[in-house]
Amino acid sequence: MQLLRGLGAAMLTTIIVVAVFALLMQWVKPTEDTVRIFNQLLKVVSVAIGTYIAVGRGQEGGLLRGSLIGLLRSGRAVDGIFG
Repeated sequence: MQLLRGLGAAMLTTIIVVAVFALLMQWVKPTEDTVRIFNQLLKVVSVAIGTYIAVGRGQEGGLLRGSLIGLLRSGRAVDGIFG
């Protein structure tokens, strides 16, 4: 159950930040490289937030749960784009 909460938090973080960034893109007009860097940083931050919510601080199995959240979050993202 905690794994699902963490995955949900990671996905929600991604959705909210992408929506805000999309609005900002209208005024800022970033380059492709900036968007690419932002995308990678967003992935790292969203997985980190999801892992923190799923595992907490210093609990057992953090590496495994964090890895699963990262894989599932990335899998959902690929599924949403190509599925």
